[in-house]
Amino acid sequence: MPGLYQMVKAQKDGALVRMLGEQRIQLVSNRYNFSLLNVISVYTQSADSVGLPDVFSSMEQAEADGTPAPSSKVADDELIAYYTRVLPDYDRQRVYKSDIRKIIKWYKLLRTHNALPKPESNPEPEPNSESNPENS
Repeated sequence: MPGLYQMVKAQKDGALVRMLGEQRIQLVSNRYNFSLLNVISVYTQSADSVGLPDVFSSMEQAEADGTPAPSSKVADDELIAYYTRVLPDYDRQRVYKSDIRKIIKWYKLLRTHNALPKPESNPEPEPNSESNPENS
């Protein structure tokens, strides 16, 4: 079952899913492997990888700055130039051109259906002076 699906409801024996752009809901058994977009990440040259929602957010920002995502069928040089602008730290040995093409294709499909996942924010905990035992 290749493609992008929206999970409507998780069930014990599978999930109810809807393919993006379609109204039909179908039951898919647990024997299929699903990867949630918010847990997919892209390798970077630094120790940490970058989550796909963060990559999509960078692509949105690039569009807002006047650099739209190219077609997934452009020449390799143009594809790499765009992706380097969006994610300069990506690992060029572990992220293949086919991965970049798929990410661009997914981005455009998700944007068309207004279904781009939002990056998770990890706010820093603020110090709470009321719970500080030294103030008592």
